[in-house]
Amino acid sequence: MQQHSITLDDITLNVQDTGGGGPPVVLIHPWPMTLAACKPQISALMAAGYRVISYDRRGFGDSEKPAAGYDWDSFATDLVKLIVSLRLTGATLVGIGMGCGEIVQFFSRFGGAIVDKAVLISTFTPFVLKGFGNPDGWLPLDEQEAMRQALEDDRNAFFVDLVTRYYSVNGELKITDQQFRDAIRMCKFSDPTAAVECFERFCSRDFRRQLADINKPTLIIHGDSDAFSPCPNTATLTQELIPGSQLVVLEGAPHGCNLTHADEVNALLIDFISR
Repeated sequence: MQQHSITLDDITLNVQDTGGGGPPVVLIHPWPMTLAACKPQISALMAAGYRVISYDRRGFGDSEKPAAGYDWDSFATDLVKLIVSLRLTGATLVGIGMGCGEIVQFFSRFGGAIVDKAVLISTFTPFVLKGFGNPDGWLPLDEQEAMRQALEDDRNAFFVDLVTRYYSVNGELKITDQQFRDAIRMCKFSDPTAAVECFERFCSRDFRRQLADINKPTLIIHGDSDAFSPCPNTATLTQELIPGSQLVVLEGAPHGCNLTHADEVNALLIDFISR
């Protein structure tokens, strides 16, 4: 397994590549964490014989943190350039949380010719904000503004609250103390500007029309106890908008189901990719 930097024209990304000759799987981490949030999937997919590539998106982890460029086109361009740079063929794209938006933008802007499949885990699509012609949104504008202000005022307190919501079911934390501390540490590696701008991007972006651009087999995995991105407002609607997609709802799983329900998620991933 190699962890190294790759410069893609205007940005340098921190990339982890397990190598090998197996089919490639590209993992895109949740906001505001790092590629380490994908560790449960990396180990399982590697053990199953896949070549697993994960990376810190621009502004997060050990990737370059530019002053600007935190928009969906830039994120999707980074992804396609990474695939081309590594000469990946027949890849499966796996997004977790915010990573799902990058996959949608990737298909919408570049098409799906250079990849084989897509997996969306704990997605926030199709449209977060409630109102503006979107009665199915789950976050009112005033709450979104309050969250942004909290992030700007006290990052540490915001991250503690966020990670608690990510990994809790009915107020009960479903991860260990060490896992909780690790998640907080990942959040702190985010650039302040990147963290705030990405929060605004995934709250305000309407992906309803773009979801139909995903033209490859797609699996959606979501927890029925996701308190951050409620399943009926996100995964259920997303599945309806992606032609031929499959939705699997995990019972008793929170937003961070890739960690709390790693065995179930990994089994679903491997079965889907191997078909």
